[in-house]
Amino acid sequence: MIPSPAPTTAPPPDVAAYARQGFAHTAVPLAQLPLPDEPHVAVWRAYLADSQPGSPFAVLRQQLPQLRFPVRTGISRTPAYRAATRQGAAPDALPEATGLQLHAPDQLQLRIYGGAAGALPVLIAPHRADFVSLVQAFLWRNEPRPVPETMGACMITGFNNWGRIHAYRRRWQAQYPHGDWAEGFRQLLPYKTQYQDRFMLLGDGLYSAVPAAALGLPAAAWLTLSRHIRLAHEYAHYVTQRLFGETRRHLFDELLADYAGIVAAAGDFRPAWLCHFWGLEDPAAYRPGGRLENYLPADLLQPAPLAALRELVLRAVAALQAFDHACAAQRRDAWGQMLALAAIASLDLQQLAAGDGARRLRDRFHALLAAAPDAVSPAASGDETP
Repeated sequence: MIPSPAPTTAPPPDVAAYARQGFAHTAVPLAQLPLPDEPHVAVWRAYLADSQPGSPFAVLRQQLPQLRFPVRTGISRTPAYRAATRQGAAPDALPEATGLQLHAPDQLQLRIYGGAAGALPVLIAPHRADFVSLVQAFLWRNEPRPVPETMGACMITGFNNWGRIHAYRRRWQAQYPHGDWAEGFRQLLPYKTQYQDRFMLLGDGLYSAVPAAALGLPAAAWLTLSRHIRLAHEYAHYVTQRLFGETRRHLFDELLADYAGIVAAAGDFRPAWLCHFWGLEDPAAYRPGGRLENYLPADLLQPAPLAALRELVLRAVAALQAFDHACAAQRRDAWGQMLALAAIASLDLQQLAAGDGARRLRDRFHALLAAAPDAVSPAASGDETP
């Protein structure tokens, strides 16, 4: 057990306000689990089928115009890029669409990851430079913004899939051969699930850029564990989005997701791992470059608020460890882990770090177990693809 630091003084008001930011809605629709897949998942399953047995890159290039443009400063402001990504213009007719340059496009992998919140497409780039290029293409409109070394995965949400829009247009025009497509397009716009996608980009490096030696693990074993942590971590964000309606760039969300990732990979919660990921392996001082700094606004990165947040996080980690050992370990199946995440999400960082944080988690977990319908058995999380 890691020691839980005793609170020194009350956190500053700005830190306390930040730590009280929990999820707005935490009611769990137990009777509806597992949730059905979102509409775009069927389309990505078709992409996967069309690309077998090779890389999905060629198939995806035909559907997603971001893959037809290079990463270049200012490209998102060019008329050609805007025409392709905002109006659905065919990239073949645009001289600027010279293609996204990848080092190992043949190594890209597409998987469909299933779980209680529904299936999720996952695009895996084993080559680090290719992961960076894909993040820049999909997240930053092909602009060369820097990607932190500690970033090994990200969720792409609200993505306008022009391949789906073009397919919808073909069906619409077949049904209304004399109709005005401009009007048909306007009618489509309010129904975002019919053309917007959500998918995960996954790299293949060491999780949080932590070397194996820091955790006392063999290099190959740590690389494999890193993949599992990263995938389950990002899926936990998907769980909060679908169950509670939001995914936030907040320390509490990252704490929840790292808990999910570590348990999925290691079989139980390893608090020392999380402390290394966040730059908190020395309880007395933050290590610059840890992930803690990735999620905080600039005003909370000053020495005083950072020290207060470090103390809160360490106490929260200790509460998670006590909860995991006493309660969550009783149900390591997909259903139990789903309820463990829901129990954590019902609190906020300040509540979790309080002296009774572990007890609150235990009570919420047992309440969810008691309320769960006997017949409910969410699909186990994992890769659906062979």
